[in-house]
Amino acid sequence: MPSLTLLLEKALLKTRHRPVRFSGDRLGTAVYRMRKPAAVLLVSAVLCGAFFSLQNEFRFTEPGASVRTEAGQVSELFGSSNPLVLLLPGDESDESYDTQRGLVRDLASLRRADGSPVVRDITAMVTTGAAALKEYSAADVAEMTGMNPAAVSLFFLVNGFGNSVRADRLLAAADSVAGGNPQVAELQKQLAAARSGFVGDHYHRIVMEPAFSATDRDFSTCMDTVLAAAERFYGDSYYITGSAMSTYDIGHAFRSDLLKVNLITLFAILLIVVLSFRSLVLPLILVFVIEGAIWITMGISRIAGEPVFFISYLICLSIQMGATIDYGILVSDQYRSFRRKGLSAAEAVPAAMRTALPTVLTSGIILVTAGYVIGKLCSIYYISSIGLLISRGALMSVLLVLTLLPALLALSDRWIIRRG
Repeated sequence: MPSLTLLLEKALLKTRHRPVRFSGDRLGTAVYRMRKPAAVLLVSAVLCGAFFSLQNEFRFTEPGASVRTEAGQVSELFGSSNPLVLLLPGDESDESYDTQRGLVRDLASLRRADGSPVVRDITAMVTTGAAALKEYSAADVAEMTGMNPAAVSLFFLVNGFGNSVRADRLLAAADSVAGGNPQVAELQKQLAAARSGFVGDHYHRIVMEPAFSATDRDFSTCMDTVLAAAERFYGDSYYITGSAMSTYDIGHAFRSDLLKVNLITLFAILLIVVLSFRSLVLPLILVFVIEGAIWITMGISRIAGEPVFFISYLICLSIQMGATIDYGILVSDQYRSFRRKGLSAAEAVPAAMRTALPTVLTSGIILVTAGYVIGKLCSIYYISSIGLLISRGALMSVLLVLTLLPALLALSDRWIIRRG
């Protein structure tokens, strides 16, 4: 930038104009006169923002497919499908299938707060292949096939089936007496297809169609009930996958890491500012003001009942804390500079505002406007939500830097100047 400035010096001189005047003196004087009530009022607003921001609802996926896309139009017309797949340890023993039946019954009985089912449909070996797992006696087989009951009883005895046998085992042994029979061959083919879809060497598969979506307010509750049902029968030896589960995992990881991210970010910014100012009180004020702007930004979302897209929150936190704290550093540095030149606090606040206001407003308005335009014009939900949140956050930062920060600087003057 310095190189370009020197190269374009003539063009800059020819195109210069009178700067826009900002009434920093008036604003600074007003803030100083009202410093105590202004500080009380704005700190109260920050604390309210912190209270509501702690109750924020976070969204981890797009609330609805955009109708502007072909996929969105298909989903709007035919609905969407986001199946969950359970992998359950087990074999083909009766005990294993009984456990699977118990889980299927539990999943089918799950209900949401309004009484509607949690799981819309369940496809498994014990549902799709229920006929293959049914028990048949010798009399049943004789009646269905028209064979001699004595011959069927002898067949049962030779194969060690006892009083009854499961249909899949019966089909497996049918080749010895009905080899080449087209009906038996067709049944064996159907059984093999069912097994290939639901039965593996060590795990069985269950496919569920949830009656909830990742954008529902009770999404986490619904997923908790599904996971609890699986744990009741299989402990922690099962696996579950699907887009809903991925969203659920992201949500839990994000919430558990949120406090760590906030604390590390605050500490890092605070440490940098402490090293820059070689002071502790002033960096604490600066971090409080910008963090207060973030709290108010997020609190507004909670009051408006708008869930915050988690990526938007992380990006807004980074940009708002990392970029807009420069506004506070500029105002604070100007204030300390004028105080060291011998001006009183009542004179230093308007002087600092007069010097810093054009830069803060220019940079702040650019960030607010750019974010707002992106948020309103972009059709991609993720980018749009980021733009709107950054716009609101930058606006809150500018407002607090130009009001709360000067008030706190004046009220903390003895500690700032003495330790500055």
